[in-house]
Amino acid sequence: MTSTTAARTSHLAVRAVDPARAAAIGRLLDDLERIEGRGLWVPCRAGLLDPAAWVSEDEDTARTAASACAGCPALEACRAYIDDHPEPAGVWAGTTAKQRRTEQKMNDDETTAPERRQLDLARDALAVVRAQFAGDQEGAVLLTEQLMRDPANVPGVVGSLVSMLQLAVGLHAMPPAEFLAAMQRTIDDAEAGA
Repeated sequence: MTSTTAARTSHLAVRAVDPARAAAIGRLLDDLERIEGRGLWVPCRAGLLDPAAWVSEDEDTARTAASACAGCPALEACRAYIDDHPEPAGVWAGTTAKQRRTEQKMNDDETTAPERRQLDLARDALAVVRAQFAGDQEGAVLLTEQLMRDPANVPGVVGSLVSMLQLAVGLHAMPPAEFLAAMQRTIDDAEAGA
């Protein structure tokens, strides 16, 4: 068990009183082990950052850790967990605790529903771009197919992808990691201001 997994697991053990949450944590950890078994690395378990960064209360430190999630092969599994079982602390699915609190506040405010939907679609479109940059063509196709199942998503997803492509063309010399971080900051700023 990595030191990051140990830090998160000890935090989760307190939260895992609910049997459904405990089962979800177990499934997520199993998913992470399967991914790593295929020779892929999961940033929060690969030891690339200080394990404390993943549970830091300092927003800058947490954002650094969250940016390491770009292209993570476990991003969707992690997002599924955090969507179903909100965690009040730590970095999950490329989001900090502060970002999730902001998102929850927006979700609680019915007047921002259209803006929330656009931000969700932008985040999903960014996941497609991340998968593409990570060389996960199959993952990018799967994510795109999932998004396009709902015809109402098509204009928002296409608009988000076009905006990202325009930015990429305008910043053609920007490395993929910087591009993804810039797109994440744009979405975060939009969430904070919406």
